[in-house]
Amino acid sequence: MSMPNEELPAPSGMGFKIATIILAVTTLGFAIWGFATYQSLNTANKAISSENATIAAEEAALTAAKQEIAKLQSNYAVEEGNFNDKQEQLVKQRAAYDAAKKKASKNKSKLDAQLAASQAESALAQKCAAVLASGLIKISVESIPKGATSQEVLTAMNKASVPCKGVVTTTPPAS
Repeated sequence: MSMPNEELPAPSGMGFKIATIILAVTTLGFAIWGFATYQSLNTANKAISSENATIAAEEAALTAAKQEIAKLQSNYAVEEGNFNDKQEQLVKQRAAYDAAKKKASKNKSKLDAQLAASQAESALAQKCAAVLASGLIKISVESIPKGATSQEVLTAMNKASVPCKGVVTTTPPAS
């Protein structure tokens, strides 16, 4: 039993010192973790900002390209429509050109016949250019209709170029 007048031993400061050291190390660990997290977040934000700038630049270029295509369509009177109807127009225009050319060759001395043949050729060339450009724009700007293969597209473009032979070149020159 203890005596009422006995004093308890004084606490040693060792437990307090250990707790303070643990708290200091923990605080330092959290500070290092927070700084590393901040650096990672800052790096990620810079990367996102760079990607957003790249996307904005690409969107601006795409918009400019679409505007240029629309301008070209307007300048060359290229309208979208049924490609088969345009094919029929090309065939009719080619027939008119062939008739005018035949008449001019029979009447070589008549300048009027040669002029008519030349005008028919010019009209055919303009129509060919407009129809072929419409087809190319439709293929490149809009997507190829679902289910259409590149072979089908090539066949359609070749069919449209038949009436234009000798007037408009549809294949690149050989290198």
